[in-house]
Amino acid sequence: MRPSFLLAALLGACGASDVIPDDTDVAVDTDVAPPPTFDRIDSKILRPSCGFSACHGAGGAPFITGNKAADYANLVNAASNAKNGAVLVIPGDPENSYLMHKLEGAADIEGGRMPPTSALTPKQIQEIRDWIAAGAKR
Repeated sequence: MRPSFLLAALLGACGASDVIPDDTDVAVDTDVAPPPTFDRIDSKILRPSCGFSACHGAGGAPFITGNKAADYANLVNAASNAKNGAVLVIPGDPENSYLMHKLEGAADIEGGRMPPTSALTPKQIQEIRDWIAAGAKR
């Protein structure tokens, strides 16, 4: 008897086919972070880095007002005050979202890179990019 046939016969006789997992037994990676939300981006990155009164707080260009619904509306699908025709956050499209251009210091921006005092970390910028790519959910 050939070894491969013998192995198949033994596995079949032992009921090993019941041990082979089907699609419902796929392991789930529990280390995967939940999709980013505006509330998380706002509290972790935008408020601490951009919410100063001279920049985007009470005395600056309004997008951090303290009202999360208003702040979200001031960013998502909102026209840029600095560059005509630019949209700050286009859900699902970080490449064409002007906020990403400003954060990354792209060549096409009006004014300087944001925030002006110190750049966000690559991880923070990636979190914002991921939020936009995931549909810029609230």
